[in-house]
Amino acid sequence: MHNVDFSIIHDAQLLKVELKNNFVELLFKLVDETVFLVILDGIERMLCNSLKEGNTILSADVINDSSKCTVFLNKLFELNDAEKNDPPDYLLKIKEKINSQELVVFHISPSYGCELIALCKRVVTG
Repeated sequence: MHNVDFSIIHDAQLLKVELKNNFVELLFKLVDETVFLVILDGIERMLCNSLKEGNTILSADVINDSSKCTVFLNKLFELNDAEKNDPPDYLLKIKEKINSQELVVFHISPSYGCELIALCKRVVTG
């Protein structure tokens, strides 16, 4: 599930972000015109900004190490400078869940358009 090589999404277009009950479907059109589906299951929190026609992906990755996701969590929870220096208890608990593989962060870095950061239970491709 989390061992997918998301390098295939480089230069793909993000066509759809569909929020469902407790998950999100992301639909990508790859460079070779094939369609690639990613499901973010068990969404806890998500930031999706600058969604535009023609969204182009620089990179996408699943982050399951809390030491590598601090910047993303700070952005996702809109922490101020004081909270970044002294993280709230809820954020420390979330980092524990990331380290124990209960939660992951999925991040899309754009070349153009949408940046997406999602805190979820798992990332599934279909």
